[in-house]
Amino acid sequence: MKISQKHISIGLAIAYGVAVSIIFITTCNTNNKQNYQNDTSTNAFNFKSDTSSKNEINMKELRIILTVDNLDEVIVFYRDEMGLKTSKEWHEATGNGIILEAGKASLELVDKNHAQTIDAIEVGKTVAGPVRLAFNIDNNIEQVGKKLEKSGAKKIAEVKQAPWSKVQRMQDPSGLQFTLFETSTLFEE
Repeated sequence: MKISQKHISIGLAIAYGVAVSIIFITTCNTNNKQNYQNDTSTNAFNFKSDTSSKNEINMKELRIILTVDNLDEVIVFYRDEMGLKTSKEWHEATGNGIILEAGKASLELVDKNHAQTIDAIEVGKTVAGPVRLAFNIDNNIEQVGKKLEKSGAKKIAEVKQAPWSKVQRMQDPSGLQFTLFETSTLFEE
């Protein structure tokens, strides 16, 4: 079975969706790390951070796997230009691959309406498929965006200030959209 860009997009949409949800929840109440709530008189949202585990699974890593036709070009983009560190690389008769470390990971899940809202904020119109990546690049978004554009990324929109962070939407050499953002939503332990 050949894995298509659509299959890749669906898998990556799940990952990006979690990041946007975390961002949305964090903007609801950034001062209270235990209870996230909107005014229930105007919204039906009642978010609560649950740090207790209801099962015994201790998740250690989220890995996103991209199957691409231009592997060498995409490796250069993410490893050399984005600066992701090589964890493992293989070249075998069964195929080639690489695992790149990308710091902390999160899984963001959103519905189509919120995905359209994110596109509207970051780009001005609906442009992304079901999968996007997002990279927290600290506070030099303009410089990183220009560097990546020179390295084969396509700029989809200028840098914008979203409610959760300064952001810039781009596209990698395989056609996958990603967002650069400055403000992390992950809590430091």
